[in-house]
Amino acid sequence: MVALLGRHQKWINKAITVAATKAEGPQWFLGAVIVKSNRVLSVGWNRDQNDPANLDMVDIKRGKASTHAEIDAIAHCGDTHGATIYVGRILRSGGVGPARPCSHCLTNIETSGIKSVWWTDYNGKYGNIKL
Repeated sequence: MVALLGRHQKWINKAITVAATKAEGPQWFLGAVIVKSNRVLSVGWNRDQNDPANLDMVDIKRGKASTHAEIDAIAHCGDTHGATIYVGRILRSGGVGPARPCSHCLTNIETSGIKSVWWTDYNGKYGNIKL
């Protein structure tokens, strides 16, 4: 995990804001922002229930029909090739928590052409992957 500086901090803060203001919980509050050339292409947030085409099959099998923030952002975005996605999580306590994308989301992120993923973790630290 790393500490963020500059432009990455700006976009991770945007993802945290989306999580805090839009996410539908009830257990997790996640926001995602897709950025390319320093411009927001799309935002997404987790939803309790949504379009079945955007649902995570693992959650459906568990009886939780939810859409993950990353999938929501990708579904509402045009050309994601070469973009970066930022994912932030707000805990019930109001603090920032870990938001590393699940394997289903990572597969969709990679398939979409997104080349870099940044996410929040605990204690002001962040993770990232280059795809």
